[in-house]
Amino acid sequence: MTIARIDGLVIMMFSKDVEHPVPHIHVRCKRKYYCKPRREKYGAASFDFDGNIIEGKIPFKAAAKVKDWILAHRDILFSMWETQNFSMI
Repeated sequence: MTIARIDGLVIMMFSKDVEHPVPHIHVRCKRKYYCKPRREKYGAASFDFDGNIIEGKIPFKAAAKVKDWILAHRDILFSMWETQNFSMI
């Protein structure tokens, strides 16, 4: 489920299951400023709740913006992960 949109980045969180055992979010680039449409390999990444990329690639500016956002909303993210009650932030 989409939990936030910031400057052309879509931030999503999915239910805990076998494929998603560790707390993390998924980020997709939707704006040309961050990700050129033809460079799909730089269009998505997964981040832990410390703001580190654990899978995928997105440009540095986008990754820095996501890390700042994660650190500002870390408590809310952990709460959503534990309760599985997702909502827009």
